[in-house]
Amino acid sequence: MRVNVGIDISKDSLDFCLLLNQTKSGRKFRSFKNRKIDYFIINDWLLKQAKCQPHEIVITMESTGVYHEAIALFLHSSGFQIIISNPGKAKKFSQSLGLVHKTDKLDSYMLARYGDAQYEHVSFWKPDAENIRSIKMLVRRLSALEKDRLRESNRLEASTISGLLWLNELVHLNRIKYS
Repeated sequence: MRVNVGIDISKDSLDFCLLLNQTKSGRKFRSFKNRKIDYFIINDWLLKQAKCQPHEIVITMESTGVYHEAIALFLHSSGFQIIISNPGKAKKFSQSLGLVHKTDKLDSYMLARYGDAQYEHVSFWKPDAENIRSIKMLVRRLSALEKDRLRESNRLEASTISGLLWLNELVHLNRIKYS
């Protein structure tokens, strides 16, 4: 038995659709806060609703910057099969199903269906080693700091230029006044 789950992820929430079968009665929806303290509650809810072992549950989510990483790592370490989809491919799949109204609930349903459709062709997600994750985190932080430095450098340059323009205008007005 295989159960498909879709998770629509945002900074603050995780919207789940557990797809037991293709009928409306075979769908279970639930929303959780995107907090690590809720992950064990999520784990228990998934196992209770699916009535099977974690390795029989396929969870599909989109890559969402950093917001999907913690839940993906937790669920993988709990034994679930994880698919991290490309958002562009998932959107095309959604369009092919005719799902045009975009809600978190509908997105989670679409991701569950996408995982079911891709099951035979996809390689399941495996987390990077701890040292690789640490390096990626440091690189992200370095990139953010470099962007901050460039932004501040541009602001300083703009204020210097504005100050020079003001000074040139003052000198010009003084020349007119004393000529």
